[in-house]
Amino acid sequence: MHDPERAAAVAAARARGGTVAAKLRILQGKRERLDTPKALVRFVANVIQDALAGTVEPDVARVVLYGISIQRALIEAADLEPLVRELEALRARSARNAR
Repeated sequence: MHDPERAAAVAAARARGGTVAAKLRILQGKRERLDTPKALVRFVANVIQDALAGTVEPDVARVVLYGISIQRALIEAADLEPLVRELEALRARSARNAR
């Protein structure tokens, strides 16, 4: 690290670290509850606008949007869970009444 011959490599590594840290700071300011479809729509719109404005790198936006697609699937599954339980209970009651 203190070797003068490696000064350029050390400076490049510091620059990369600074870039990554800046990207993380941008995202940390955007932490929201993303547990409803409405919240997801609003967040995705912001990510798209930020990517178009150049304040979020395309690779970061791509990863975030992929994560949002997973979050959407999880929300949908959570919304279906009570319905599935209710249908299973109805089926069990129907089977008992049929005996």
